[in-house]
This record gives sequence, C-alpha cells and structure tokens, in this order.
Amino acid sequence: MSEKSPQIKKLKQKKEDILLSEIGALIHDIGKLSEVFVESHSKEEKDSENSWVPHTAIFDFDIKNGEDDISKLAKDAKNALKNKTVEINNKENNLFIECVYGHHEKKLDGEEKSYEKPTPCTLTFPNKDYSNLHEYVGRADNFDSRMDKGNTNECQTKSSTFMASAFGKEESLDIKKLKKFRKTIYEEIIKLSSNSMDLSEVRSNLLDETRNKFSQTLGETKRAANDVSLWEHSYMTMTIVKALINETILNENHSLEKNSLVEDLKILSIGWNYFNFLSMSEKISDITGREIIIDKIKEKIIKKIETESLLGNKIYEDERGVHFLIPASLDEDEIKKDLFEIFNETIEGVILPKIVFSENGSSINQMLHENINNIKNEPKTVCELPSWYIDNLNLINKYKDKDDQNILVCNNCGKSLYKEGNNLEICSICGEKIREVKIDSKETKITDEIAWKDDGKGDYEGIGLFLLNFELEKSREYIKSLFLNKLFSQIDQINQLYKIEDEGLNLGAIKGWLNDKGVPRNKAKEEISEAQDRLEKAGLEKYSKRLSKKRDNKNEMKKFLKENDFKKLAKKQAKSLLEENTGSKGLSKKKEIIKNKSKSKALKELSSKRLSPSRQMRIWKNADSFFKKIKNVLQNDIGTLNRHKFNYKPYSEEESDQENIPFNQAIEVRFISKNQSEKGEVLFSEDSISTITPHVNEFIENNEVRKIKVIDDNLKNEREFSVEKRGTEIFKQFRIISRSPNQFLFLAPAEKTIKIMNSIKEKYEEELGKAYGKIPLNVGIVFGKRKTPMFSLIDSARRFRNVHENKNQNEVKSYEVVEVDGGENGDRVELGIIPESKKDVFDEREVFERSIQIPFTLGNGEVDSYHPYLRVKPETVENEENVLKVEVGGETFSQLHVMDINEGDVVKLDEANFDFEFLDSNIKRFNINKDRDHEVGKKQNSGPYSFEEWQKFVELGEIFGAIGRWKPLRDIGSLAAEKRIEWSDKEGDLGSNRDNYRKLVGSILENKFSKSDKKELKWDRKNNFTHREFLIQSILDGTFFDALKLFNSILDIKIEELKNISR
Repeated sequence: MSEKSPQIKKLKQKKEDILLSEIGALIHDIGKLSEVFVESHSKEEKDSENSWVPHTAIFDFDIKNGEDDISKLAKDAKNALKNKTVEINNKENNLFIECVYGHHEKKLDGEEKSYEKPTPCTLTFPNKDYSNLHEYVGRADNFDSRMDKGNTNECQTKSSTFMASAFGKEESLDIKKLKKFRKTIYEEIIKLSSNSMDLSEVRSNLLDETRNKFSQTLGETKRAANDVSLWEHSYMTMTIVKALINETILNENHSLEKNSLVEDLKILSIGWNYFNFLSMSEKISDITGREIIIDKIKEKIIKKIETESLLGNKIYEDERGVHFLIPASLDEDEIKKDLFEIFNETIEGVILPKIVFSENGSSINQMLHENINNIKNEPKTVCELPSWYIDNLNLINKYKDKDDQNILVCNNCGKSLYKEGNNLEICSICGEKIREVKIDSKETKITDEIAWKDDGKGDYEGIGLFLLNFELEKSREYIKSLFLNKLFSQIDQINQLYKIEDEGLNLGAIKGWLNDKGVPRNKAKEEISEAQDRLEKAGLEKYSKRLSKKRDNKNEMKKFLKENDFKKLAKKQAKSLLEENTGSKGLSKKKEIIKNKSKSKALKELSSKRLSPSRQMRIWKNADSFFKKIKNVLQNDIGTLNRHKFNYKPYSEEESDQENIPFNQAIEVRFISKNQSEKGEVLFSEDSISTITPHVNEFIENNEVRKIKVIDDNLKNEREFSVEKRGTEIFKQFRIISRSPNQFLFLAPAEKTIKIMNSIKEKYEEELGKAYGKIPLNVGIVFGKRKTPMFSLIDSARRFRNVHENKNQNEVKSYEVVEVDGGENGDRVELGIIPESKKDVFDEREVFERSIQIPFTLGNGEVDSYHPYLRVKPETVENEENVLKVEVGGETFSQLHVMDINEGDVVKLDEANFDFEFLDSNIKRFNINKDRDHEVGKKQNSGPYSFEEWQKFVELGEIFGAIGRWKPLRDIGSLAAEKRIEWSDKEGDLGSNRDNYRKLVGSILENKFSKSDKKELKWDRKNNFTHREFLIQSILDGTFFDALKLFNSILDIKIEELKNISR
C-alpha cells in the first residue's frame, strides 16, 4: 500500500498490536480442541456440565493434570501469551487473560474453583481487572456463535459424537487425537517467546496448524449445530476482531457499544475475467501457466491486504476473485491504485481487476453475496494505465508515419503488441510471463496435444473438458430451510398446551351433569370427547385415556377432575418441551413468540438454522471438499498411460540442425524397427523424445525401435533420427484446470465420460443427498478432436457456466411420486418420480419414471429430523399436518420429510443442468445457450437436460448394448429424424401429426428390430414397462438422437460395452 496513505500508516504503526490480537482471537477457543469439552457437553453429562473444567481453563487443567510433556507445553504456551500485551485505545491488554479467560460473559477471575470432572481438581485464577480486548473478542465470538448455535439443545453421547457437513452428512469425531493436536498448537504459541521470530511468521504458522487441527473437531457438539468446525468459527472470530480493532484505530469516534457490529464492517472484493484470461491459451501448458499467474496475483493481494497493510482478512476466494472483511471507515481510494499495481507488475495489465466495496448491508453474508455478483462483470475503468499500454502507444506513435507498418496486435491476448517477423505472432508478455511459469507434474501431466485414442485411421480423437459447478447462492435459502432442533415437530403441541394453560378445558356441561344440574348426559359426553381431543393434541394422552375410562362413573370423574389442574399441567408440560427443544435461556420470550406469531415465523425465529459467517465458510469448504473427493475418485478410476522416452541424435551430420523441430508440440512420426514401422506422435525436448499416442506402446514394447522419422505435414522437411530407449513414465489420464468451492474444471479422455458421469452422480447422492433438489450441481461437457483449439474448449466452458448462472432462479420442476421404497432395511429412501406434466400421457407411466435416492439417517443410524426434506405441493399431501411451512426470502416453502412422502405426493425440485457439445468445428461453441434448439426437435426439444436425465441416457445405453449392433439404431435415428423434420413446423412442433408420427416411430422400431432383439428387451405389452414405449418417447423428446450421437459418434464406444453402462 502507498506509504503516503495516512490510514495505512496508522495501521502499520499498530502492526504488533493487530497481529497479536489476531493470534489471541484465533486461539480463544483452544479449550474446545479437547476431549474434556466434548465429553462435558455430552448427553450423559447434560445435568452436570457445571462440574466439569470449562474450556476457558484448558491451559490450567493441562498444567496441573496433564502428563509431563503436555503440562510443560501448556505452561510455556500460557507464559508466552501472558508476556504479550496489546494496546487498544490507550489501554493495555494481557493477551492470554483477555482472549482465553475473558471472552465469555462468565469470566475466570480472582478465585479458586474446584471441579469434579474429568478428574477432581482445584484451579486458581488470578485477580484481574479486565481491559478492553476481551470485549472485541467476546463480541465477535458471540456474533458468530449465536447464529451457529441458535436454540439447539440435542446433546450427543460420549461414545458416538459426530461432525456433520453443511449438507447433513455425518462422520464420527475421533476425540482421542485432540490432546495430540493441542500439543502441536501449544508448540506454535510458544514461538511467540522467540525474539528472532517474526510475528507475521508466527501468525502464518498458527493459521496453518489451526486450519488442520481445528477442522477435525467441533465448536458446538449439539445437533444440528454440529455442522460448523472449530476452525471456521475461530477463523471468522479472528477476522471480525481484526476488522473491529482496525475500525477503532481509523475512526476516533468508534464505539463498540453504540454501533451494531455490521455497521463497523464492509467487504472489499477484487475480481477478474477468469475465462477470458484462460481462453488466451494456445496449449494446455499455457493454461497451467495462466493458473499459476492467477495464484501469484492472489498471493500478492492476500499478503498486501492481510499482513503488509493489515487492512483485513480473506473470507472467500474462487477462480474469479478474492474477498476481504475490512473496517467500514477505510478510504477506498487508498487501496485501488496499489491493487492495480499488483496486476501491472505480475502480468503487465493483460487482465485488469474489478474492485468493489460493499454497500451497507444487513449481514456480512448479504454484503458478500452482492459483491460476488458485482465482480462478475468486466472492469469498465482503470485508475492507472498499465505499462504495456503506454509502451504500445509509444510504439504506435513511432511507426504511424512510416510505410512499414510492422507493429501488430498479439494474437494471444489481443492487447499487447509484437513486431512483424515474430514467428509465434505473440507479444513478449504472453511469450515470457506465461511460459516461464508453466509446470507439468507426473500426477497431472497431459501433453500439450492430447491424444488418448487412435481410431485406426491415423486420426487421434477423444478429449473432454468437464465443467462442474454448484449454484452456491442457493445455499443461503437451503440453510434457512433447515432446523437446529425438533421444535418443528412439536410446536403445534406446545401451542395447544398454551391454549389449555390460558383457557383451561371447557368442563361446564360435565360439571353440570356431575352435580345434577339438569345437564343431559349426551351433552356432557360431547364435552368429554372434546376435552379428550384437546388433551391428545397437547400431548397429554394419559390424561385423555383416564378421562375416557371414567366417563361413565360420576364419582370417579369427580375425583379425577378435582385431583388434576389442567392449566398447571399444561404450563408445566409446555415449559418442559420448550426447554428440551430450545434450552433454558429466555423461555418467557420464546413462549411469547410461539403464542403470538404464525407457526412459520415462530419456527424461523426459534429453530431454523441461520447463515452465520462461519457456517457460510463451512459450506464453501464442504463444496470444495466434494470436488476434491470427485478428483480422487476419478484419478483412481480413469487409469494411467505409459509414455516411452528415447534419447536421440541426428541420423546424419547433414541433419544435425534441429531448429525446425519445435519442442513441446505434438509431431507426427514413424517409429522404425528392423523390419516394421508404426505411425504415431511424439514430443521433442532438448534431450529426449516422448511418445504421446498410446497405440504405439505395443509396437515399441515388442520391437527394438532404432529410428524415428518425422513425417508431420506442418514441417517442411522429413527428418530422421537414431534413437535409444531411455525408459517409461506413467501419467494419469486426467488434468485439473481449476478447482474452487463453486467450480471444478478438468480434462479427461472422452471415452471415460460414462464412468465419470456415474461417479459424479453417485458421489453427489452420497455427499449432498440430503440437499437434493435444493443445491443443484450442473455439468457441462465439451468434446473436441485433438486439433481443437484450446480457446474454443475454454470459451465453451465459459458459455456453459453462463447458462448455469443465468437459468431462471425460480425454475423448480414438479414431479409426482409414483413409487416409494421406504428404506426399512437401509439408510436412504428411494423415490420413483415422473414429471407432473407427463403423468396422464400414457398408461405406461414408467416410461417417464426415474429414481432419486435420499439418505435419511444420522451418523448413529437414527432418523435425521433436520436435513432430508423435499419441497412439496401441500395440496397433494394426504396428511397436511406433516407439511412444514418455512418462510425463506419472502417465499413460503412447504416441505415434507422424506420418510413422510407417499405415492401421489408432488415434490418440487430445483434441478441442475446437464448438457454437452461436440466441437467438430469452432463455431459449434456458439450453440451453447440456455434455450438452444435441438438438432431434430428444434424448440420442442430445446436443451439443456436436467442432471437427473443422465439416468435416461444410461437406460438408452443399456438398450443399445442389448441390441448389440449400431446399424439398426442408426437407421432408426435417420428415418425418425427425416420424418420429424418433414412433418414438423419450423419450431419442431408436430401439431396434428403427433399421433401419426408416434405410430410411424412404433412401426420403424418393429421393422428394424429382429425377433432376437425384441427378446433381449421388454417388448411385450404384458410387461408393465416396455422398452418399446420408452424408445418411442425418447425419440419424441429427442433424447434418443442425443444418446446415439454421444455413444456412437462422439465417444465411439464398442456397443457391447454399453450393456454394463450403469456399473
């Protein structure tokens, strides 16, 4: 940052205080990195929690009761913190006491305290007048954790405590390793005592260790707040503390007491056009270089903001930008110029940033959400001209009056210039800045010219660029539709109890009858039935049953009514239920909310999850972790390739000049042995030749290759080299382009598409199954030949991303449930669903049916009452009492737990997109848009597909495999397409020809399939489900043509392999 900046200068003068405050806030909850904390908050210890050593006393407990090694470490770490002071507003703060002892309202202060558990001990805490740092830490801690915890109150057991993902999947928490983790953190804290250790380095090391160790335990063990780890909570607390302290430094009038916390904060976002920058690449290795350039820019920005200027901390990053929480009083102009300098220094301004500061918002997440949307657009202005632009102006001016116009625009970036005669036709920035950093590793290397498969004609096909992306903005609505406790299942019961508490039961007629006041017995019995009904609804069944038993005995009835005060019973039971569900604090306020607000509003305030900063951070982490798991699965499943390497030298002295053989570029050659030869492709480097095309491996392994002859059409002269086998390298057929929380972009062999798609679907159901229909995962695949330009593939991925982002945000589709497998013997419910619009099309409704699987259990095998809900049309649900209505973003969501869904219910799914495009020409990428026409069905079958419709492709693949021959399938496709085009209008609508076309398709199928084909399939109408009807419908909706194109033309799969496509 500029040294002239008065605000930055102020912060730098307080550098040590700011860094120490960060460190103290980061480890304020280190006591939760402990088996003591987990056990003390268990179900078994719920009533004796106060007898346990509190997490704020973990240092003292380890010192007094720990084994020798941890005892010494704890003591040294405590001393290291105690010996550091922080000055805030001219007040001195002891780092240990303010951050560890004092961050809760119930501070450890000036007394001796005895604890019974985990082992009896007495700890002494010093007398201390607290200063003001604890107020910053406490406020940040409370701000974040209050939203995390809400009114959660379901404790877990000691023997089985689970940590949940943000999407509801639970995994067991191993508390045995927490002591070891704590020792590691102590060791890092002790480094504060070293005079030679830079504070920025201590901070960096602590961040690395806490990220690793804190991520493996919980900040809150109660369900369903067990979805936030200690890491997310600690990091966000540290980040908020830093911004608040900086606001105090920059704003003399700042007061923690006066302002709401959000008013003290704003968000700085720096974004760039990721896909445009990547699409400048000529080769895959250039992409690697550009990714590294972006990473370098990120690193410089983060270093500048976090530790050089000390402005704030990063709260989110992805491939398109990085975002920081900063103090609200910061003058924006002080930052912009310095941020542009980073881009100019690193990449000479080839990409320019868009810098956005948040407006005042109601929450950190809202401000961040708005900034993320704002930086998607390219920057319109710059605050400083990049050096390359000035240089270009000078060059243009130099040559503008001359006849030899030899200054040209770079063919790569389109911005900088090069002199005519440059063979590469690119500027020095693209030639040096990018290529100097390109890296290939054995784990990820794919050669610049990818060629996995030889079609036998010397043409090497088969690359697929896969784009996976989440619509993570939907996660805000998803979280708000979830619950921290089971109040939602009992709120009606509690309301009935409050009514009985306020009004009592209507017993006038009963008492009149009992006291012989002339009230007819039938009238009294009606009142008894009414009282029974109210007692049952209030959960007081045992009293309802007693009332029923005594209804014919006046004496017994008199005695029963005298002994039971129903108002008091209802009050006691209501309090017990409310406390059980929401905790013991603020019961009177909670009671008023339930009594005076609608059910949905009461649930929102008392039991719904809230999107705290740390929970949002958890969502991003879990989304990125999902993509990482996909990567691991695919790298194992896709397989490897052998690359043979040769030493080489010119075959003759005349051919010793190698200048015309370009390095790191695919060159077509002929491998020559004593009596045979084989054509393939290689890469030349300075000292070796490496094979690319794998079909030559068998020839090389079975023959002694003596020569390699260059026969590439792009080279003027044929060249011949003598070679000697050097060895073999193994490479994975998989190349990651980028991975972030919302996007995973990778290259893989096109022929592996089926395996990849099946793996993605399986992993999605496993990891995000409980969020099904609420957080879509979109998939776009671009297929290309070996010579497909890289910019076309990247630009196609960008277009798919735009389609995913620009689809109607309210686009939810309705499906009728036609089959329910209740999962009595498993951990998930399987639902057979069909589009609601198709339910009356045919008697054979199974033609449209597909299945979805939704997990419904917690880690301990019990039913998960918090996460697995589907949106429904409430009017279609038989038992509307089970429907939960929740207000989200001004809209009422009607939800039903998956265990309560029955046949006939209509569920509403926010579906993901699935689509693909084959770039047999570069212009094909322009076909990728939201409502693109189908090649046969035009607008009637416009894309994209939903992700779930991949299942239909799988089913068609299995049918193709059962037929076992491509020719009849291609004939069917050709005839059906010809007539569809002939009989349809220009938008593909068959109109009155639909029935005739359907009959024609049926006839084509009958004629083209043999008896043995039909025997292989379910063809007879005696079957409830017929492949005949399925194929007819697939032809009508266009899926048949796309599946045939995908499996036969693009992937070029052996048809017999499709029999097991789903495995």
